[in-house]
Amino acid sequence: MMAMKHIRMVLSFAILFLLCLQTPSVSAHAGLVGTSPKNGEIVKAAPTKITLRFTETLEPGLVSIRLYDWNANEISIEKPKLQRGDASTVYADLPTLAQGSYTVVWSVVSEDGHPVKDTLLFSVGVKSASVKAPNENPNAKYAASLNSLFLIITRYVTQGMILLMGGLVFVSWRAAKHSLPSFREILGKNMMYSWLLPLLGMLMLWLLYEATLPEVNLTKALLNGDWGLLGQSPFAVMILVSTLLLLLTAIPRMETGWYITMWLLVVTVQALGGHVWGIEPLALSIIARVMHVLTVSLWLGALFYLVLISVQGKRENAPFKAFFLRLVAVAAFCTLASGAVLLMIQTDFSSIIGSTGTWSCLLLGKLLAVAAMLFLAWRQTRSWRGGESLKQTLLRVETILGLIALLAGVWMSQTQYPLPAAAHDHQHVEYKQGESK
Repeated sequence: MMAMKHIRMVLSFAILFLLCLQTPSVSAHAGLVGTSPKNGEIVKAAPTKITLRFTETLEPGLVSIRLYDWNANEISIEKPKLQRGDASTVYADLPTLAQGSYTVVWSVVSEDGHPVKDTLLFSVGVKSASVKAPNENPNAKYAASLNSLFLIITRYVTQGMILLMGGLVFVSWRAAKHSLPSFREILGKNMMYSWLLPLLGMLMLWLLYEATLPEVNLTKALLNGDWGLLGQSPFAVMILVSTLLLLLTAIPRMETGWYITMWLLVVTVQALGGHVWGIEPLALSIIARVMHVLTVSLWLGALFYLVLISVQGKRENAPFKAFFLRLVAVAAFCTLASGAVLLMIQTDFSSIIGSTGTWSCLLLGKLLAVAAMLFLAWRQTRSWRGGESLKQTLLRVETILGLIALLAGVWMSQTQYPLPAAAHDHQHVEYKQGESK
């Protein structure tokens, strides 16, 4: 039976590997592939509209286009509309423009839920002698950076608690079968905080995420039942579904299977609120991402359970030891394998090496933390199998390294990753073909 399980596991990852051999089509947030007028262009006649083309389809309610003249005065324009038959192209009708330079400030929300903002400059007839940047609150950039930082921290703490609790629920359920403390016995009177703290974190995430979308009022859309608009933001959907599931875990006196199922779903949903929706092939992206998050949850939950029972002075249990070692080995293998699959379909090795951006630096930090975890796990396993007790200091260090790797992963999900060179070439050719039609 064990041999068959190993064979099935190897076959599963072989299939995933073969799927990865397809040429990836990725967007890494909505990317601008062309505009009319072009950035820096001097047009002879005043354009009647501004047209922007992106790497992915858009929802008009999540697109903003603002126009400013050379003195940074905003010019009133029509609301953005999607090009008929092409949901990746958006345009806004313009009034009659005088000669001079104009700045377009645009912002969109990507398919993966991340806001993207940039500017372009064009001139009518002649370029103005001086062009003022659009007026912004002097503290706007600082406030945006601070909000982004709070969003990352809140997401890390909230999703970290969910992954720890989800893994802990499963491990403690199996441990109880070996006469070790259950989830309820471990937490005792603090049981309520297992769902209440993540719930409060989700509410904070909603407010912080909404603050990154100045053109969209998510709360108003929710109260008005505008599910079409909300559905365009996977991150907002993830928060709403997580909130509902956390409330369901709070229902008292349910069967054990209910709580295990609810926590399994809560953890799974955390995989569906970011880059996963901007990567092709989508099915493989979702499978690999869900597997990655679930196995990280098991790995961290198992380590956290050992820390808790060691603090409570519980004696070691031989049958549980065998189960624990198998669980951690499988979780570590699946975490690494699914992580490798995600890297292969997101980007390529040369793009990672050639990038000095935040995403690549975070990836390096995550890999180093995981490598250190594996080394400590190897040392601890050798000692444990040899009849020695686990070294509590090393166990705590391994858990801390896991939390550091989790922080890097959450931060990466909020950061644009480097596109493979093939994807850049594909997008460039695609836009050129679109212009020639």
